[in-house]
Amino acid sequence: PNARADAKVLLAASGADTDPNVAQCDALTSGYEFRDALDARGYTVVALEDVDSQAALAACGAALDSYPDHLRSRFHYARAIEASAIISLFPLQEDPELIQQAIALHSTLCEEKLAISCHNAAGHKLRTGQYSAAQSMLEAGCQMGKGPGAGASCSKLGEMFEDGQIGQKKTWTQPMPFTPWDAALARR
Repeated sequence: PNARADAKVLLAASGADTDPNVAQCDALTSGYEFRDALDARGYTVVALEDVDSQAALAACGAALDSYPDHLRSRFHYARAIEASAIISLFPLQEDPELIQQAIALHSTLCEEKLAISCHNAAGHKLRTGQYSAAQSMLEAGCQMGKGPGAGASCSKLGEMFEDGQIGQKKTWTQPMPFTPWDAALARR
């Protein structure tokens, strides 16, 4: 509801952009999203794996205490949850409970017309093979026009189509060989 139709999805409440907690939340979680506002403030891009999740959760939580409808802080809070879900010893594994919290927040933000959250929630759905749910979210994000993540949503939707995850089904007449040895045996 607070999102603008153009690329500047920024404010939900007067004073949020001068609040020290919002500034700290932005500084700790600043990704490639919202660059029009964050570049002007001198924030560098922080990769998800480099987010200090404890500090980011505290700062973004404090920002949301003061400005609960501030979309950028809500998005950054979801990003902080995603960062905290990464299991440090196993970077390809994630805490499923925390990921579900992040997906829920991204899904809510997607419904509120924040395209980048549609893209992020769809990414989690794709990793678990929920193609139909991912397609719906990406279609919603793609239709949002110029806002952060609309282009990424359209691109990912195209990738899904090209990969046969929507609109068509890939069929194999034989199982795919797993090794050169299996391939050689299959030719006999």
